[in-house]
Amino acid sequence: MGNHSHVEEAPSVSVIVVSYNTGTILSRCLSAALKQEGLKEVILVDHGNSIPVIQSINRLAAKDKRLRIIRGQGNIGFAAGCNLGASEARGDYLFFLNPDCILPENALKHMVHAMQQHPEAWLAGCTMVDPDGTSQGGNVRNLLTLRVALTESLHLYRIFRNNPRFPRLNIDEHYAHLLEPTIVPAISGAVMCIRRARYHTLGGMDERYFFHVEDLDLCYFITKHGGKILFVPTIRCIHHRSSSDVPQSFIEQNKSRGFIQYFDKYFRHSFFPGVFVLLKIGIRFRLWLRLLGLRLRRKGTPAKKRVQKPGKTPLVAGSIASSTPTPAIVRASEKQKVVPLSPDILRRQLLEMPVAPFDLTIPESLQPVLLTGASGQVGLSILRYLLAQNVETIALYNQHAVLFSKSGLHWQKADLELPLSDDVFEHKPRTLIHTPSIWLLPPHLNKLSEKGIKRIVCFSSTSITSKSGSTNAAEQVAIRNMATAEESIARMCSSLNIDWTIFRPTLIYGIGLDRNVSSIVRFIRRFGFFPIYTHASGLRQPVHVDDLAWATVAALGNKETHSKTYVVSGGEALSYHQMVVRIFNTLGISPRVIRVPFLPTLLNIATFFYRSSEINGEVARRMNLDQSYPFDEAAADFGYAPRDFLTGGMEDLEPSLEHEEF
Repeated sequence: MGNHSHVEEAPSVSVIVVSYNTGTILSRCLSAALKQEGLKEVILVDHGNSIPVIQSINRLAAKDKRLRIIRGQGNIGFAAGCNLGASEARGDYLFFLNPDCILPENALKHMVHAMQQHPEAWLAGCTMVDPDGTSQGGNVRNLLTLRVALTESLHLYRIFRNNPRFPRLNIDEHYAHLLEPTIVPAISGAVMCIRRARYHTLGGMDERYFFHVEDLDLCYFITKHGGKILFVPTIRCIHHRSSSDVPQSFIEQNKSRGFIQYFDKYFRHSFFPGVFVLLKIGIRFRLWLRLLGLRLRRKGTPAKKRVQKPGKTPLVAGSIASSTPTPAIVRASEKQKVVPLSPDILRRQLLEMPVAPFDLTIPESLQPVLLTGASGQVGLSILRYLLAQNVETIALYNQHAVLFSKSGLHWQKADLELPLSDDVFEHKPRTLIHTPSIWLLPPHLNKLSEKGIKRIVCFSSTSITSKSGSTNAAEQVAIRNMATAEESIARMCSSLNIDWTIFRPTLIYGIGLDRNVSSIVRFIRRFGFFPIYTHASGLRQPVHVDDLAWATVAALGNKETHSKTYVVSGGEALSYHQMVVRIFNTLGISPRVIRVPFLPTLLNIATFFYRSSEINGEVARRMNLDQSYPFDEAAADFGYAPRDFLTGGMEDLEPSLEHEEF
């Protein structure tokens, strides 16, 4: 009897994507999935998409036969769509993937390996991140119980801090530093991996859930039947969120129905008589509040009011423009239907605008320049300065391509969550200017050094100190990420012989693409007032983005700036209250600043309803904390001299419309 060698085949994976009016991100999702090692097939359950999207995915399917498309069933819901895809799957594992998710390289391979190392795990998930690399909430969750629901809805966790009797739903902060796969209570439904045989044994997802809560149900069902849930933190999947063209009211209604279905399914007989009725009333009351909030937001979102300079003709949609000068003060009740400036046109317009003359030069030994985040607010401003000096620039962007071309400018699409392709280095850059989240930089340093990068200027934030006392979990994670990245850059660049400089700007404004001053502007225009917490006496030093661009160019060829971290703040320190009043005056709107003593509580409630890490009570509390920082060292080393706040008037809030096309 002869010896026969047997090589065990690696398990195969079927990726299942359920899509409804997803948009152009769907093609990127499918393309990334088709590049995965260990892939058997990608099954797209198409509940309905626009004609351009359908044409795009049809072309993709024609090129790669592993993409199978299921159509004709209509919009039967997410859970039913997953079950339909699973019934057609042939892989050993099922990998359910949201259509707005972009898988990193080797995600399937690493996920299957982790599940093989943990046979007790029936279901597995991973880390979901924003496009800028920020970890999203809800990667790791508690099982949804009545206690968890009450703790979340009533914010009892703020009263009974760190009390295990009042558990939160999202518990990412307890697992933020994990590097190995770990058993957890529950995971996000954006990415879920399960053995195909196990999925069919469980009976699939409960199709009574149309959209939302089905993932919480699956985690609870698995746990109830003796299974475990695995979290693989090192797989970082980009989740764009809210990419489907679906009304928010429809989403909220289905969430509420899902929660009622969930508690009815698992806990109806655990309640005291009448408690379930009260629970349903509470869920529907929450829905009513959400729908009311959405209605008010829609009602309060008119076309933007723009105060024209005297003598300029306002650009008004659908009417003949009047030559009458616009009044200096505009009441909140007065509507001006002005064609809004789209972000894409704004970006192109900024690159078309001339740069004021300056006496700085970038040594030829540091050219060409590789610029990351080139379509962001800081990247765009730096790019203008580089182009003004005719510096050959490789401009990397992730989401927003700018329809602007010039000799020596090379646009290159790149996702900094993934390894940089060799195409990025085709023009042999010598210098890197890094403007996105600083924690995205360290993983690329070795390759950057191999490709000849000898000089790096990158941006962190003064938030690393100003938010150090924050109790918000998302802010704590961001601060840790920044601090770790700064340390890594200093250490690695030293060993790689790369000259580095780190800038820590304060509150950035200047071209209408920021999340700080521009958010205040939008709120004022929408509601005609602005709320502050008590006196809002904390000092601020808003910094104009063009001052950051000037500082970058000034530091590049200056050896005094090597191996140093600089604060680059604005030229004027003023209280938060004064800052808001100046924004009102610049907009030409009579200031209405209202003191709200319970503003932190209101923002925390908004955090719960709107699930936004940027809206929280800490934002209000910091209105009374000083966040001004001297820039003496930057002034001494490279002559940094920033401008005062809003010295450029409206042009500092919104660039002129003179170049806009209609």
